Amino acid sequence: MRRHLGTLALSAVLALAVGSTAACGEADGDPSESAVAGIPSPTQETVDPLDADGVESVEIKLVRGTDVGGIVTAEAVPVTEEADLEAFLEQFDPAFAEQVRTRVGQVVLGEEQGILAQVVAVGCESPTSATLRGNAIQTDVPKSSEECRAPVTTVALAVA
Repeated sequence: MRRHLGTLALSAVLALAVGSTAACGEADGDPSESAVAGIPSPTQETVDPLDADGVESVEIKLVRGTDVGGIVTAEAVPVTEEADLEAFLEQFDPAFAEQVRTRVGQVVLGEEQGILAQVVAVGCESPTSATLRGNAIQTDVPKSSEECRAPVTTVALAVA
């Protein structure tokens, strides 16, 4: 079954713009609010139950952190079970791993649903949309000519 996530809300785009600037070392203020500190405000997307094609959509949450590790993979892995989640989180620094663990813990699942996780991007730009197709979360990452000082890791969490 093809599942699709529509375009991000305006607030998510604004959060991305602020996160990109912070990742480039231009953030001021409280480090706990800065992407440079590795604890940016995660973006949560919620979509209508059916997309324009009448295909069932899924909720995908994007969690971002700066200079936190992670390796981009082609497929998502199940993280509903604690052991699977811990294995997935080993690739990140402890603070970001805890942030992802918290986001996974906030997900409300239906009877036969599970959570898939995937590192979808590591670089200067973060995805602006995501789609779950089979076991892969596909994203669109904007191109930018900005030079950044630290890579932003984006983890996608999908309920399927």
